[in-house]
Amino acid sequence: MRNPALKKNPLALLGCTVCVSALILTACGESPAPAENDGTGSASAQVASEAGIAAQEAVAPQILSGWVRTPPGGRDVTAGYITLRAGAQDDQLVAASSPIAGRVELHTMEHDGEVMRMRQVEAIDLPAETEISLAPGGDHLMIFGVDTASLDGKVEVTLEFASGASSTVRLPLSATAPEADASPADADTMDHGEMDHEDAHHEDAHQGGDVHEPAPEEGGDE
Repeated sequence: MRNPALKKNPLALLGCTVCVSALILTACGESPAPAENDGTGSASAQVASEAGIAAQEAVAPQILSGWVRTPPGGRDVTAGYITLRAGAQDDQLVAASSPIAGRVELHTMEHDGEVMRMRQVEAIDLPAETEISLAPGGDHLMIFGVDTASLDGKVEVTLEFASGASSTVRLPLSATAPEADASPADADTMDHGEMDHEDAHHEDAHQGGDVHEPAPEEGGDE
């Protein structure tokens, strides 16, 4: 039934209509606006997911064998040698460290005229599915600042690779290569008579401090 007062007073009816409309608008205004999705959240989640997958897929090359030469004559510098096999993807050995050393560097040896020199390198290439040897006369680890008092027969070395993978191994200390005789030919292939004097202290780490005299020239005096 209609209210007679409203029928007689159109302004009152109009006022009620305005009030109802205001209430409806107020109720609508209180409804939360849908959040705009600018893609930032989903993109961040995707990046994090991809990073996690990449970390899981970064498999360190397999370490097959290795050893560290016993520091010669109580010196605090020595060399480390490792044989490893790269995985399915090309990789690089980019760094090494040891808790018993001040620093570990990647070194190689190369001819400079008639002189064999050693120098530091930033990385050692590891082609996919290839066995690589860091050995006397070639690429190797140079270990400086060795805490000889803490040596217990093995040296812990951590290798870091360009793929993001890393591997920690304990290498045995030995004066000569394990499972090899102690002949100079097996210990090193360098001609020490032709080695530069500035590299002599470096080579001591490879040879255990042995002194090698230059071979006499053919046709020389007896």
